[in-house]
Amino acid sequence: MPGPPPNQARIGGIRVKNLLLIALCSTLAAGAAFTSASAAATATFVTGRAPAGATVEEFKTGSLAVTVTCQRACSATVFATIRASEAKRLGLEHVQGKFVLVGTGKKALTARMPTKIRVVPTAWAKKHLTPSVDVVGSVKGVPTAAGSVNNYFVGWYTRLS
Repeated sequence: MPGPPPNQARIGGIRVKNLLLIALCSTLAAGAAFTSASAAATATFVTGRAPAGATVEEFKTGSLAVTVTCQRACSATVFATIRASEAKRLGLEHVQGKFVLVGTGKKALTARMPTKIRVVPTAWAKKHLTPSVDVVGSVKGVPTAAGSVNNYFVGWYTRLS
């Protein structure tokens, strides 16, 4: 089978002119960029970021703050957990599930305003947490506008030194 002429390409057995192929590729790329931007806007209603260099003492005193941003006004709740195996190693008995809650925090946020939410540790966490503990957390964002029924979640991670 002879190849296509010099100004044409073959796609799935169909001959296509090179200019049409370039136009098609650029249209698909623009459409993909538009689609991913709109999908990202709906997927990131709430964001959460924990400090990278947090210490156990900061956590125990309630100074650990997670930066949370909501796209619209919302009520945000921060949950901090450690693995169940880590909790057993630190002396917690009767652990059920994969994670153990070690702290929470809650605050009302205005739209698109980064806000720090302090994590209040549980009584057990104040007594037993030691350095080199991995804290895996989540942020729950609930829009405060009337008629909003969705809850949005995002995860965060930090290692306490």
